[in-house]
Amino acid sequence: MGKKAMLRLLFIILGWFGLLPPLSAKPFASDLFCKAYPDSPACAGTALRCSYCHAPASQVPNLFGATLLQYMRDHNLSYPTTVPAMQEVIEGAGAIDADEDGFSNLA
Repeated sequence: MGKKAMLRLLFIILGWFGLLPPLSAKPFASDLFCKAYPDSPACAGTALRCSYCHAPASQVPNLFGATLLQYMRDHNLSYPTTVPAMQEVIEGAGAIDADEDGFSNLA
């Protein structure tokens, strides 16, 4: 397992044990995502589910959500509040292979 994957895993574990401050997912995140990527299968006929970026029934980020947060930190970006900002974060984090399966996150 690579160094980045280990850091993401540590971040997720710390979050589950309550050692990180609660995440403040914005209710408009799914709306912004679907405006940025209207052809995404995740947006077809329904709102994007929270589990796209978060562990089920939790505020803890899943692997993709942790990658988004890490990308924002690494590039000194704040939480996206516009379609272009959301596109920048998704495309940047999407180019990463978070689960190290040989494919980028958006492949």
